[in-house]
Amino acid sequence: MKNRFKILLCCIIPFFTGFETQSQSLKILWQHCYGGSADDFGISIVPSPTGYYLFGESASFDGDVHGQHGMGDLWLLSIDSSGNYLNSACYGGSEDDYAQQMNRCLDGGYMLCGSPFSVNGNVTNNHGGNDFWVIKVDKNGNLKWEKSLGGSSPDWGMCASETADGGVIAGGWTGSTDGDVNCTHYSNVDAWMVKLDSSRNIQWQKCYGGSDIDAIQRILPLGDGSYLFMGSTSSHDGDITDQHGAGDFWVGKTDHWGNLLWNHCYGGTAYDNPLFIKQLSDGNYIIGGGTTSNDGDVSGNHSFSGYWDMWIIKISPDGVLIWQQCFGGHMNEGMEDAIELSGQRLLLIGSSFTPDNSGDVLCIHHGAGTYDNWLIMVYDSTLVGIPENTKVSEDIIAFPNPACDFVKFSCKSKNINTTIDIQITDQLGRIIKTLILSPGISEQIWDTRNILSGIYCYSYKSGNLRKTGKIVIIKS
Repeated sequence: MKNRFKILLCCIIPFFTGFETQSQSLKILWQHCYGGSADDFGISIVPSPTGYYLFGESASFDGDVHGQHGMGDLWLLSIDSSGNYLNSACYGGSEDDYAQQMNRCLDGGYMLCGSPFSVNGNVTNNHGGNDFWVIKVDKNGNLKWEKSLGGSSPDWGMCASETADGGVIAGGWTGSTDGDVNCTHYSNVDAWMVKLDSSRNIQWQKCYGGSDIDAIQRILPLGDGSYLFMGSTSSHDGDITDQHGAGDFWVGKTDHWGNLLWNHCYGGTAYDNPLFIKQLSDGNYIIGGGTTSNDGDVSGNHSFSGYWDMWIIKISPDGVLIWQQCFGGHMNEGMEDAIELSGQRLLLIGSSFTPDNSGDVLCIHHGAGTYDNWLIMVYDSTLVGIPENTKVSEDIIAFPNPACDFVKFSCKSKNINTTIDIQITDQLGRIIKTLILSPGISEQIWDTRNILSGIYCYSYKSGNLRKTGKIVIIKS
């Protein structure tokens, strides 16, 4: 099992002012540790009905880890809203199996993605070496199905999400030219995006990149059927534009069939490695990971030369850089995931190797020469979000917004002379609720008590126009 870090949860609050980033001090509010006697780490966090799910890897067979299969498994850990341990589950076989991403599904379950070396246990139909591995579990973590994708050479699955048509969009990198891989290569290692239909058959696939190493690490399905991907690139040619140095954050947008529309790079002359991208309620995006640069787009790096700092940037929907900030100490730190909370807060999960409480690192490490993991709460004053009682048009208002237990849709005119269908969709474009306003019914309540935190869109037709709005659901 690769050496990563034990899970340590911390809350710290920095402040952003304006669109320019400044280094800020962090204050720890609380922290928790999870794991066993070997290496355990988390890479993704999502809200759950009981609190949060943390997703990562474990090489332990004791402590908080249960059902481990071999050298290292994908690990799903359930905690309550205060960070208290609830339960955990493992997925994999007898070899090293690597975790990459977790996403929520419409039915309340979760989709996990990784790359297994195993050919037994939970892993079936591995094509050779390591494959893309997509796993579906129910809301309690029970395995529903799994699928391997790849060829005879190494293929690394890094992300998978459910799509509006009930299929799957998955991404990573491929070195194969056989098996499931059938696209035009630019080098020995290219970014690979694969679309599965609702029966989990390959619908289409695309390779992207240049003459060096390129990989897709996250994909966001957008409401219009297009896709926004985030990855890393070392190329300066082919599909790649405005690359800064050894390796950059890389963001691109494709159409419904995977055709590349635009792409941008962010970073400095050294290595910059992104690990997550999330859309915020103000319509912009945050991207986080690690950096060894301290030039170009990067400033405020705390680490010694050659070591890593956490790095987070905020960009507009068109890829324009809004702000950037580094967190860390003298040694290695990296950021892995984030979710948006109420009060202009972001909850970030990352790792820390710095043992001497330098820079922003103020926690006590649990093992010399090992990684601990931060859970960091930050405040962003540029995160405007959606104001209370948002009026999206002359016809309908939705309030409160942000909301917790309910949202009321109210027609401005109490004399409705036609039927108005309001469709509410999640971030993957899936319809989760339809409300109807009609003559005599000018208000409807959307019960959100069983809806998880997140950004939801609604739309309705007014005359010949289709009007839209956004709602933020936040569970404290």
